[in-house]
Amino acid sequence: TSAVDIATQATRARWMPDGSALAVGGADSALRIVDASNGALLLESKWEPKNSGAPGVADLDVRSDGRQVVVAGRDGRVRFIALADQGEARSDIVVFPMRSIAYDPAGKRVLAIGLVGPGAMRIQSLDIDKPVKLEFFHSGYITSGVFDARGERVVTSSEDMTAIVREASTGEPLARLAGHTAAVLSARFSVDDGPLRIITASADGTARIWPLDPVAAALERQPRALRDDEIAREKRLALPLPYH
Repeated sequence: TSAVDIATQATRARWMPDGSALAVGGADSALRIVDASNGALLLESKWEPKNSGAPGVADLDVRSDGRQVVVAGRDGRVRFIALADQGEARSDIVVFPMRSIAYDPAGKRVLAIGLVGPGAMRIQSLDIDKPVKLEFFHSGYITSGVFDARGERVVTSSEDMTAIVREASTGEPLARLAGHTAAVLSARFSVDDGPLRIITASADGTARIWPLDPVAAALERQPRALRDDEIAREKRLALPLPYH
């Protein structure tokens, strides 16, 4: 396969961690690793779409150690390709028609975002091979989803004009960012060493920056339990005043 053939079939591409090669997803349901210096084909892995699903790669991501690629197939299956032995790293995960797929920085979880539906989101814990339980969803279609730089949180954006921040390990919602007047098309975490922020871009023609550092502090400031004397005082204050 020539470099021209690969470019013609490509639907997604990602750099390998050392920058020496590219991982290229193809419209022909294939993953190819291509030498970045000369376009030579280093590895090719192909599959047949399952259950008469659509062919091709919707998205892909390379694990931080460069030894594995996760592929979002247009047939609604997440595939793991191990590059060292050119085989499947683990069994497929059946999800939904996907928009995007991503590893967390440690390669312990993957985040799949679907094309259709307010609940088309899946955080899969790879060490226990189970999805993280989600109890709160957007009310409109999800438009994007990413991990933060530590893999501790996930932010999703939606056509419902909001973005939601969650704990990646539990799925617990931490913040709902509302204020746009049209669909939020994308949301991303800051990557510098300063206070954690999120930038959102909306179809209303605006971008907003949201500070997130107060989230952890706010969670720690839960109301403490009242002492007995405080409870007694509140009860006294609640009594009706005498009337003469």
